[in-house]
Amino acid sequence: MTREATGPRPHLPFAVILRLSDVALSKKELEAALGTKIYRYEAARAGSLHDAHIDLMDGDIDALAADGLWAEIADGIARVGPVIRKLKQNRAIGRASLDLAVPFPEAFWFVSYALPSHVAEIVGQHGIDLEFLRLPRQR
Repeated sequence: MTREATGPRPHLPFAVILRLSDVALSKKELEAALGTKIYRYEAARAGSLHDAHIDLMDGDIDALAADGLWAEIADGIARVGPVIRKLKQNRAIGRASLDLAVPFPEAFWFVSYALPSHVAEIVGQHGIDLEFLRLPRQR
């Protein structure tokens, strides 16, 4: 089965989000600390804390795929990872996770997915969890 030219690649994520939960900082303080734009910042379900999302793929993923999507993800984590570790230690944020949205053909019951070890290593070095979101894809 071949991939349509405009469809997501089954072996690459089509969205890469760094999610921060239980954020005690304001959006402006968090952006200044991380040196990057927060694209989503909203109140958490309980209390006065917030959830924040950073889009690590601020650009065309298909173009990045040809040029090294995984290197771009690793570079993004390398930039913000040390700050995230300090913010977690200081309890300015609670949990950090790298969310990878991955398309799989709807008809498949099982599909394996490989994460390059250098990406897993750099994510783990900074105390960031990995989450995969499997989304069925229409033909």
